[in-house]
Amino acid sequence: MHLIGEMRDRRGKFNEALSAFKSAQDTTLELLTRTPNDGQRVFDHAQSVYWVGYIAWRQGQANAAEQAFRRYRELAERLTQIDATNVDWQLETTYANQNLGVVQLENSRAAEALASFNDMKVVLTRLLPVKPELVFELAEAYGWVAKSLEAKGDYRAAIDAQQLRLKLLLSTLESNKNLQAQHQLANANSELARLFSDLGEIATAEEFAHKAVQLSKFLVASDSANMFWLSELCFHSFTLSEIELANGKRDYAEKTFFATLVHLKQLLRVDGPALIWQIKLKGRSLALEAQFSKLRNQREMAKELESYIGSVADFEASGKYLTAEQREIVATVELELGDLLQRLGNPIAAQGVWRLAISRFERTNTVTNYPLLTLLARLNLRAREIARARVITKAIQASDYRHPAYATLVKEINLVAGQGQPVDTKRRV
Repeated sequence: MHLIGEMRDRRGKFNEALSAFKSAQDTTLELLTRTPNDGQRVFDHAQSVYWVGYIAWRQGQANAAEQAFRRYRELAERLTQIDATNVDWQLETTYANQNLGVVQLENSRAAEALASFNDMKVVLTRLLPVKPELVFELAEAYGWVAKSLEAKGDYRAAIDAQQLRLKLLLSTLESNKNLQAQHQLANANSELARLFSDLGEIATAEEFAHKAVQLSKFLVASDSANMFWLSELCFHSFTLSEIELANGKRDYAEKTFFATLVHLKQLLRVDGPALIWQIKLKGRSLALEAQFSKLRNQREMAKELESYIGSVADFEASGKYLTAEQREIVATVELELGDLLQRLGNPIAAQGVWRLAISRFERTNTVTNYPLLTLLARLNLRAREIARARVITKAIQASDYRHPAYATLVKEINLVAGQGQPVDTKRRV
């Protein structure tokens, strides 16, 4: 049943996959109930519980996924109590902490996620002398630690963690040949590009972004049928295009963007992880394209953005949820759509779109999510909530966040609220 479920999952048949995994879970639970102290029975049931949680996560069911992953961690910890010398069973705790940490991070609980990923890192560091091949898992743990630190607003510490990740990966003799290492190197470079961009160090960010795209192109060339690697190339290329645009290299940004659209269209024709590609990747694509909208009919662009927002509404109406990152991408599209509608002479519709975007974050912890706070401030400006926009802007001003989007916000707020005290772009010490 595990095998059947995995095959269905790979084909994007999530409901059928879940049915198979739940059937397996019923069986492994019955066997575990009969012999509760049998480590193999505990391990088997842990795999079933993991798969049920994984499918829930793939379908956007956060609560169900977290509940399953917590149970998975409990079972993994039980394994280490049965036999503390079993390395494979110790590794189960790292997988469990990683899965739980991802869900916590997606739900804007950065401190909890950081604790989960640190637990993962501690175990892997202890096991590395025994199993040197775990260097890739340890490098990945540093990557997740960095993501959590970033979510807490500590960009310098996040950069340090990503740099340690790079050092680990490059320390292996196989880093230039191992595809797993190449994939992680591409991801680490792209993450560093974003982090340096968040600090306003655009030239450095562009160097890392180029490296990430170069590595991803190598991976795609090595296996053109691997849609995951193709999607990673799209993500990294969009990051590069955004940074080139911020660096004043509009022609390069457009060239990078439109070359990537060819790959995106190929991905969107493939059934499968629609949650990642149809919402995240397509959303980032549309938000970028809207900034190049002078190259095409603006009414057509507005219709395409509206179609995307409609598909998101259908997704949410089905009872599924968007993570904080996905909501930020959708809200960015809504900001661009509102701007387009305003330029097209429909200010009432524009106001509706902007206020819808603001409402997406009513129950989101945004205290240290400075990219999201910047977006919220810009949306509040457009929704004529100027006082609220100024309060948010001052909170960002006290941080290290100096992404070009913040500079744009400062210009907008000083233009709209020019009669008040201008907002300073420098950090107050």
